[in-house]
Amino acid sequence: MKRGAWLAGLAVALYLAGVAIQVRADRRSVREVFPPGSVLNTGGPGLSLAYAYLQAKAPGRVAVLRRRIEPSEVPARAVVFRVRASRVPLLLAEEEGAEDEKDEKDGKDNQDQDNQDQDNQDEADRRRPPLLTELEEEWVRGGGRLVLALDGGYGPVELAPIHGKKGVRKVFPLWPGVLRIAATDPWALSGPPVTGGHAVFLAGEAPIVTRLPLGAGDVILLSVAEIFANENLGKAHHLALLQGLAGIAEGRPVRFDERAHGLGENAGVLETLASWRLGPLLVFAAAAALLAGWRAAVRLGPPDRDDRDTRSEAVELLDSLADLYDRALRRGDAIRLYHESFVHAVGAETGLRGAALAARAGTLLEQASEGKGWETPAAEDNLPRDRFERALSTLNQAFRRLQDAKHK
Repeated sequence: MKRGAWLAGLAVALYLAGVAIQVRADRRSVREVFPPGSVLNTGGPGLSLAYAYLQAKAPGRVAVLRRRIEPSEVPARAVVFRVRASRVPLLLAEEEGAEDEKDEKDGKDNQDQDNQDQDNQDEADRRRPPLLTELEEEWVRGGGRLVLALDGGYGPVELAPIHGKKGVRKVFPLWPGVLRIAATDPWALSGPPVTGGHAVFLAGEAPIVTRLPLGAGDVILLSVAEIFANENLGKAHHLALLQGLAGIAEGRPVRFDERAHGLGENAGVLETLASWRLGPLLVFAAAAALLAGWRAAVRLGPPDRDDRDTRSEAVELLDSLADLYDRALRRGDAIRLYHESFVHAVGAETGLRGAALAARAGTLLEQASEGKGWETPAAEDNLPRDRFERALSTLNQAFRRLQDAKHK
């Protein structure tokens, strides 16, 4: 393998090891999972089925919202589902103003105790987050619908336990076809906004679903957020209620607010890696990749020859064997061994033995000698070159005749 490939593999291995160590050390990677009420949660308390159901009913009109609700960003008649919100949107200006007021009051040492208690109460009231931000209220008044499915307090809206088993009934003519809600342990909606709304479903005498009209739009409060969960969506008339809230028949766009679960607009891959302090590692990985590419393009040493030696080793082997036999054998011994090889070949081709084999081999040698005759040299004979070459030519010709006879 080339050195550049090794460097690239080493850079990738170091990068993956660094990511694994960083993610393992950062505890956020353990606790930052998709919470209940998120459309990205495919478990029982998630809303993945509700999201998929509305997508099938209204193709192209259902999406995930990761930004603040602003009139310029969200369609005017859209429906925004905010289910089991873990973050209540605060008006930053109001929060900072309340903090400044608190600091000023803490610096007054000569303040009367009764006035201080009253001021603290007023401060607590001011610090209570509103149900809607200014931008949300503007959007709702323009015709939007905000569905708040709660499992805890949300700004001025609170949830109170309902003692005893109470039946759930519909008391307001809204969403035809939605008559039953399978709420096993409902909580009552309470707080100033609830008193000004229309109770749609009651558990006993406590409202659990309330509609707050606001301008051309409305806010829907539900204390039974679990009815939209994957594990409960198919019960009672929950699907019909989901479809009615989404305004499918009216052609409304639908958004699921994931920003309420902490999934903001800066949740891209690069931003996430940067939040885990992996910026230097990304720079190192890019530098290592560039180094590996440069190193792979640089040649080490002289270039390889383009013209390869195509000669067969058989020629050199034959030459070396000829030199070996020439040194180890006398010419007479070489002709005698060659003659024995010819006789064995004749026996293998004809199947003859003994005198018949000798006669057949002699006949072939006489024919190959062209009337000059054949005489097998003795072992001690050291043939002169002309006689050696003539005997060698005769044996070669005899082998050719044997091969020709075989193919006929």
